[in-house]
Amino acid sequence: GALRVANRVRDLRTFAHVDDEISEGGISVNTAVERASRFVAAELRHRAQLEIDLEPNLRIFGNEGRFQQVLVNLLVNAAQSIEPGAANSEFVRIRAMRSGERILVEISDTGRGMPAELIERVFEPFVTTKHTGEASGLGPFISNNIIESMNGSIEVRSEANTGTTFSLSLVPVDPL
Repeated sequence: GALRVANRVRDLRTFAHVDDEISEGGISVNTAVERASRFVAAELRHRAQLEIDLEPNLRIFGNEGRFQQVLVNLLVNAAQSIEPGAANSEFVRIRAMRSGERILVEISDTGRGMPAELIERVFEPFVTTKHTGEASGLGPFISNNIIESMNGSIEVRSEANTGTTFSLSLVPVDPL
């Protein structure tokens, strides 16, 4: 129990330290994904199974706390797109791999998806698929700004009643 508490405190410290300082030596994508997935475990528990598929030793340029914030935002959105009660048949997947000269991180879900008119506006502030009062509609907007500040890009694909995938294209520390 004490080890779990110590890990949670360490994760919180990293997440809370979101100044603009670039992490020297880069960010471990794998560590950031592990920490973010622990943050959202309770949100996922009754909604979906979490699948993680990460290539080893992926490092990107950026701020660790801000990158972790992006992952948490996207994972919470993925979880909340799935109704509670069918955790055995629903999934949230995180994949990270090299793709050419970039590192690609994908967060996918089997949730309700988004209509086409919303996909076009998803990175605007205050745009949300949730009911009034349930969300601010700032998660994707903030995430997009953070990823752009890291010289990366973020794209979304979605299909109603099938799910959504957010794809992050990021600059690796060690290009091929």
